[in-house]
Amino acid sequence: MAPPRSSRRLTVSLRVTAATALVVAVALTPVSAQAADPPPLAARLLAESDVSLVVVDNLTTMWGLATDGTVAYMVNQDGNVVAAPLAGIDLTAGSTNTVSGSVNTVGWGVGGSPSVPPLLRQLSISFSHGCLFITDDANVAGAVRLYCIDVTDWSVTELAVPVSSPMPVGVNYTFSNLLDFPDGRIGKVSAYEPVTGGYESTLRTYSLTGTGKNVAVSFSEDYTTFDTDNWATDEHGVATDGTYLYRIQYKTFDPNFKSWKLVSGSSAPIEFAGNYTEPFDNPHFLAHNHLANYYLVGDYAGNSFYITQAVNPAPVVADVANPSTLADSGTDADPWVIGAMLLLTAGLVLTVRRRRAALI
Repeated sequence: MAPPRSSRRLTVSLRVTAATALVVAVALTPVSAQAADPPPLAARLLAESDVSLVVVDNLTTMWGLATDGTVAYMVNQDGNVVAAPLAGIDLTAGSTNTVSGSVNTVGWGVGGSPSVPPLLRQLSISFSHGCLFITDDANVAGAVRLYCIDVTDWSVTELAVPVSSPMPVGVNYTFSNLLDFPDGRIGKVSAYEPVTGGYESTLRTYSLTGTGKNVAVSFSEDYTTFDTDNWATDEHGVATDGTYLYRIQYKTFDPNFKSWKLVSGSSAPIEFAGNYTEPFDNPHFLAHNHLANYYLVGDYAGNSFYITQAVNPAPVVADVANPSTLADSGTDADPWVIGAMLLLTAGLVLTVRRRRAALI
């Protein structure tokens, strides 16, 4: 004999309530206890194939790459700078663009200014505060010199770096490993150093005041990254979007690039490790466009670079006027969704109680 209809309703209500309670329990489970999310796109852009190629006329040998967001700057084999506008480039995946670059003679050795470093091909450049920053090629602890190439007159000026926070020493091949941040800071990445359980590297950052040749440099902070393997032994470029640090090696490495999420005060583990897209033979030199949120990857000793997809890496900022952007509370669930499910559960429990009372 089938149970009374009221009893069937009670059974269904209880099942729904139990199922709802299970959903709430899962939603309230801490992030660490749930399945790991895939790395954010901003941490793995170099592994994506949706890139556009840019060929620069008047450039024959690229030995450095940086950008101010509107212009790409490339150091050539003579130590001069080829500047190419980024406006109008077709960023459609698979597109090929040709841009006209203007050659600017840099004042190396003029009026007592520094001479062109002999190992220019193993250096990198970064841009901030009206300067293209470049180091000498000493790569000796406590002796690394920092220069500003002023983009208004192409003069070269040595800048004072705090003695108590000298620029760290890098490793072959591109040992200078300079980069710039969206907030205007610059930084230099060190070689790996052995620690318990693996290897650490330091990204030492500096704040800037003033512009061009008049820039003053002060220490900002050190970020530390961790790797279980002694991986970074053939450096080909570093860059950051302010959230993730990218580091690339020669193409035969597997993986040949890694990224870390920068964290103040602690050693950051690897966020993503993979292999980069290769539209040319020797990807080398890395820069980030802080205005358009994409990376530029150069062609060593060539005349081109490619551009990745654009992704804004900025974390969500809490906004009490817009609950959907509330900061993470330690779970993956939206607090308003949790509240709604709790109310639904409470309503179903109340229904069960009423129906149970009707059966008595």
